[in-house]
Amino acid sequence: MKFDEHEEEEHHVNKLLKKALARPIPSDPRTLREVFELRCKKLDISPSTAALEVLNLEWRTLNGLLDGTLKRVDFTSLPKLARFLSLTYPEVIELYLNSLEASSKDEIGFNDKGKFIISNFDLANLKKAKIIDSINDFYHIENKLEEFLGVKDILEYDRGKIDAAFSAGGIIPKNTLTRDLWIWRATSELEMYQNPFEYNQEQLVQYFPTIRQHSVNVEYGLFEVIRSLYKLGVTVIFQPYLPTLHLRGATFSVKDKPCIVLTDYRGYYPTLWFALVHELFHVLFDWPEIQQNKYHLSEEDQADYARQKREQEANFFASEYLFSQKDMQTVRTNLNDDFFLGAIAKKLQVHPSVILALNAFERGKDDPRVWGRLHKRMPEIQTALSRLYCYSWGDQLHFTEVAKIRKERIFFNLK
Repeated sequence: MKFDEHEEEEHHVNKLLKKALARPIPSDPRTLREVFELRCKKLDISPSTAALEVLNLEWRTLNGLLDGTLKRVDFTSLPKLARFLSLTYPEVIELYLNSLEASSKDEIGFNDKGKFIISNFDLANLKKAKIIDSINDFYHIENKLEEFLGVKDILEYDRGKIDAAFSAGGIIPKNTLTRDLWIWRATSELEMYQNPFEYNQEQLVQYFPTIRQHSVNVEYGLFEVIRSLYKLGVTVIFQPYLPTLHLRGATFSVKDKPCIVLTDYRGYYPTLWFALVHELFHVLFDWPEIQQNKYHLSEEDQADYARQKREQEANFFASEYLFSQKDMQTVRTNLNDDFFLGAIAKKLQVHPSVILALNAFERGKDDPRVWGRLHKRMPEIQTALSRLYCYSWGDQLHFTEVAKIRKERIFFNLK
């Protein structure tokens, strides 16, 4: 993942904050002001001269930093202070946190709630997704996250709320903070639907052979399949992607009924269909385990051979159902011929882009550029997503509002 310079700085600040907060605070710590004044005395300069000429900071801003009374901190000032004091960046942050605790423990940032936020949320990622507007203003962060999660108190957020079977991308996430937030939001919305139809596995098996043909209809196909699955007791929704998530979809047990969440990983239309079929594999064959919360993906689980094997089986199932390996071997050398590709796709009742994406999925490790070459031959994903009610995190919509709109636009008039 590439960051611009500002994002790299935010990411670095996040890591340093976590590291600093993890270090035990001495029972009688030095204050940042004491260290600053000793440094000025050693250099034989006045504090105001140090602020204005050396640090290039306003005297009032520096005083706020030293006493922990500054309500909004520009973290670019801390490296300057660290260099002036001949301390490491984490040491300066730790001294600053001590000052905050002493001056405004019940008011801002790095009290128990502040530490909880830093430990449980990737703030740089959330800002990039426009869920929050700042990584420094903890009043703002706390309020935004409480609204986003639908909780009255941020401490109600529990990352272990629910387990799920995931359709993961090829990249293993570096941490689970973003994924767990995505789960919370998804399950909170899913609990709003209260699907009145009982899950019927036998009817799902009977319906399954008709799913693929709906991929041909880019605008309405996925919409119609989701409505049909709802009548079979399987609730499917779309939720926007979050940076570093690396998931195509997930299957949940919500109130003992199967629920699937799709996302726009990679941004390709065929990936929606692949993720849906992959997750339906879990519904058909792993439902008892999902009900018992035995499916839980974490970084450590990536080394679990049984989990890896099951995911490979789900991927193989989805690939074979959408376009078999046997058929792929027959057409692979002619995939650049649009007329030929269209004829084969029509014969097998599948959208041509699905064939191209499955080929790229198979060849991607050997040729990473294969996905990029597909761009011009893919239908616009937003055409399909508009029927599923596609929103962005920057819209700042509460999940209850999203659920209400979807009930009216998707799950309406079903009998």
